[in-house]
Amino acid sequence: MAAPQREDPFGWVGHVLEGKYRIDSVVGEGGFGVVYRAHHLGFEQAVAVKCLKLKKNLDLEAHDEFLRRFIAEGRLLHQLSRATADVVQCLDVSVAVSPKGIETPYLVLEWLDGTTLDRELRNNRSRPYSLEEAISLLEPAARGLAVAHAQNVSHRDVKPSNMMLTEVGNRVTLKVVDFGIAKAPDDVDTSTGPFDALGSGMSAFTPRYGAPEQFSRKYGATGPWTDVYALALILVEIVSGKPALDGDDPVQLYVESSDVHKRPTLRNRGVETPDAVESVLAQALAVDPRARYKDAGEFWDALTGALGERARPRSVRPPPIMKTPVPGAIPVFDRNVETMNATATGTITVLLRDQRKRQAVWIGAIAATAILVTFAFFGMRAADREQSVAAAGGSAAPDAQATGSATGSGSGSGSGVDAGAAGVPANMVMVAPATFTMGSDRDAKSEKPAHPVTITRAFYIDRTEVTTEAYGACVKAGACSATRMLQTAGGHTINAASVTCNAVGDPNFARHPINCVTAEQAVTYCRSLGKRLPTEAEWELAARGTDGRTYPWGNDAPHSCRQAIVGGLEGPCGARKGTWEVATTVDGTSPSGVYDMAGNVWEWVADDFEGYPKERVVDPFLPPRTTKGIVRGGSWDYSGLAAKTSTRLQLDRSFALNNVGFRCAK
Repeated sequence: MAAPQREDPFGWVGHVLEGKYRIDSVVGEGGFGVVYRAHHLGFEQAVAVKCLKLKKNLDLEAHDEFLRRFIAEGRLLHQLSRATADVVQCLDVSVAVSPKGIETPYLVLEWLDGTTLDRELRNNRSRPYSLEEAISLLEPAARGLAVAHAQNVSHRDVKPSNMMLTEVGNRVTLKVVDFGIAKAPDDVDTSTGPFDALGSGMSAFTPRYGAPEQFSRKYGATGPWTDVYALALILVEIVSGKPALDGDDPVQLYVESSDVHKRPTLRNRGVETPDAVESVLAQALAVDPRARYKDAGEFWDALTGALGERARPRSVRPPPIMKTPVPGAIPVFDRNVETMNATATGTITVLLRDQRKRQAVWIGAIAATAILVTFAFFGMRAADREQSVAAAGGSAAPDAQATGSATGSGSGSGSGVDAGAAGVPANMVMVAPATFTMGSDRDAKSEKPAHPVTITRAFYIDRTEVTTEAYGACVKAGACSATRMLQTAGGHTINAASVTCNAVGDPNFARHPINCVTAEQAVTYCRSLGKRLPTEAEWELAARGTDGRTYPWGNDAPHSCRQAIVGGLEGPCGARKGTWEVATTVDGTSPSGVYDMAGNVWEWVADDFEGYPKERVVDPFLPPRTTKGIVRGGSWDYSGLAAKTSTRLQLDRSFALNNVGFRCAK
């Protein structure tokens, strides 16, 4: 199946940028920008063009300062490119106005044919690298970082997905990509050392490879020593065959990163290691940044010196070089669930919620810092995760700068962040990260067992089900296909004569939820707005909150049309067959302030259907690989028992029924 066409928010595809770069396609998008594949008309070769999104609320002074810093940092990255070939090469930097009239700061970077180190490690988990092999593998990246550090440039998000295995001059080498330039302008504490000339704004990092000072500024400022810490973690992971930091979420990773009594060295990960090498790693992984090697060059010299003759260059198992080109700039938009934003103060906060009980031993220390984790997502996932996102209908990343289109909204109060709040897309609400109980041990087999689920990132979800009017606009624009009802499902006939599809264009159904849509049609609609279907876990969190309620409004069954549009109720909604206008269930909103999560129409979610696990899971999502889809929330022709927050129904994705619709997430 052909890959879905990516949205082009700037409108550059098919145009020539600055008379030099023919923009051919979008290859990645995230909160800070878009990466295009382009053709350099002068060099006659492929390049990657990274376009930054400017914040809309910047005043003139902040706007000019951002562009000044962006150009300066682009030039600095170009100088770094000239100093070493072991980092992605920067060919150009400037600002242009796009065909859509959008001011576009952009970088032109070399296009790399290769694969990321994290993908290589996943493909070779069966046999970890030897210490000698790992050092030979990491040598180019380490030396590239050393050159950057010598020029007072630090990366601050060193991780395997920001290292590209590529072929240069008939040899496989490892290049460092994404120095994270031109993030949001902010102040930086430089008390620990010199100012980082590059990446001096908002600090984006990945907790799996995070140093203590990235989790909390009480340890000091970030700098080259931060990259040393991450590089040592990667070496430990490559040799041990498992992540150096133990933990399933940022809270646990913070504790592992900063525990002075438990350092993630090779020996402490069960690998027999020479004393000299263990000593070098212990210093590189010191909790106090001032106790570490000051930069990558000093660290790598100490490491290779400790290994002696065993450190000389040797043959490393050659990684498979992908035939599909991958632009070296893409990892800046890595939507790894562990990538987060730390504010300029460096202090982060962690949503502890239910984890307080299970992790009481160390929570007191974290709670004393009063920190809350804020997540952001910059970049494409590795190929397998990217396919999962595409199957779900788009990016899994919330984008506070995005603007949504009407999906059918209604007024009313709720406990979520209202669509009128700054940065929240129109007609959506924001649901905060949380740990909650998913499923039920009291109801259907498919809902068992009840199990803890942690959603580590905030997301937006439509306040209402997508309306017939909104879907009709998509059909009129040519982005969506017309609805029709499937006459049979599960071996029996749907009563199409009494209730048919809500007619697109009929004003009587304009504010009713669209129905008679397949899962594919729902995905297509959401994607047309830069959104996606919610995962099943996201849907349930938005519906029930964190207190385990049975229905969106509480634990009592529905008794009024003001709570839910379901069958069997007394009153107008019980006497009339079919859907009702969205947002009429003013007494039935969820804890997030979302309407109609009980009744009206069942709603497609993104996951494939499968039984629940017993253990706690983080950000669960089962990408569609079979025809078995899932709908949630009950509908007008089901009883209130089907409208519970835990109820899930298996449905073939090709079915388009008069009681099934959807809402989007972002």
